[in-house]
Formats: sequence, structure tokens, C-alpha cells
Amino acid sequence: IVFIVGHLAPKFGQPMTSVGSEWYPYSTWELAQNAGGALLLWLLGALALGWQRQRIDRATLVALLLSIVFGLMLFRARRFVEYFPPFALIFAALSCAALLRELQRPAGRRAAEPAL
Repeated sequence: IVFIVGHLAPKFGQPMTSVGSEWYPYSTWELAQNAGGALLLWLLGALALGWQRQRIDRATLVALLLSIVFGLMLFRARRFVEYFPPFALIFAALSCAALLRELQRPAGRRAAEPAL
């Protein structure tokens, strides 16, 4: 009991428990330095997704949703900086794959452009 009281007594006067800096968000400049490449890759993937003529496939959709979830977690706390970049890279690769395959086809075999 003496051990428990000795450890709990100093905690009663504190308004809240202090946590490490990994639970606080990055400043904008720190975020750009630490995850700027991943953010640019994610933006490239989003643009490639918009240029596609077909619907998004399931794997790309899952990668998009996971990268959004991990991106939001990164914006909330520094400790999630390891999770967003891999999923941003996976999303960019999956969303650019169909566009790159379309560009590699010979011009005569590409789908006809719709007339506006």
C-alpha cells in the first residue's frame, strides 16, 4: 500500500497527464520535410485516378481509403508518420498503373476519344 500511495500521490495535483511529443501534430514545415514526398506521391495518384477512363478497381479503392485513414492519423499525431508513406506509394502505383498501360499501347489500339 505504501508503494501505491507513493506513486499515486504526486499524480493527484496534476490537471492532466503529460504525454510525449509523438502525440502532438507536426507543424506544416516539419510535415513537409518528413512526409512531403509521400504527400506528392498521393497527389500524383489522385490526379492519375482522375485521368482514367474506367472505374476504380477494388485494390486501388482499398489503397486510397487506407492512405486517407493513415493520412488523417498523421495529421493528428507524429507517431503515425511511418504508416502513411507506404500506403501513399501503394495507392500511387495502383492508380498510375492503368494510365501507364494505356500510354504504352500503340496509338491505333488506344480507345477512341469521345467527341464533345
